[in-house]
Amino acid sequence: IREKLALVNQPQASDAIVTGSRLRYCGRSYFTEVRHIPGLDKPRLSFTASRFIVETPEGSSIQTDTLAPLMEQFYRERAHEKLLVRVRHWERQTGMQAHGARIRLFQSRWASCSSSNVLEFHPRVMELPASVQDYVIVHELCHTVEKTHTKAFWSLVARHMHDWQHRHTALERAEFGGEI
Repeated sequence: IREKLALVNQPQASDAIVTGSRLRYCGRSYFTEVRHIPGLDKPRLSFTASRFIVETPEGSSIQTDTLAPLMEQFYRERAHEKLLVRVRHWERQTGMQAHGARIRLFQSRWASCSSSNVLEFHPRVMELPASVQDYVIVHELCHTVEKTHTKAFWSLVARHMHDWQHRHTALERAEFGGEI
């Protein structure tokens, strides 16, 4: 059962998304239903509690490069809704304060803390499990105190998240990769 579940939860490697393809959100891989809507001007994406629904005028599939901006918008909206609330939660928990938080595209990283202590998160952080999202937030909050990855920085991370190494490893295994 575990092997089959792991197989089902793997994103499908293909240039086209079809009904049955899997898309990632909050650490899970969700079933995707592609609906052909002939009169539609442009493709649309929605999410129910259990699946993604893609409506497209193009047919019974949609190319990944056509779907990518829809997914980015979905992640961006969810990040504004959920991730920024988690930042405020972790600010209260840790006592560390950022001078704001926003969603921003990066080439090869999940998040960043600016020199003025503004936290920035790539929309794709929303692909990650909630526990790993929390690690990314705590990691960046620690950069408001310690700017570089020194021993003091990692000690600060450990003080606020005792299992940070497990979460860090999960983040490194995520496809986006790159430094945070």
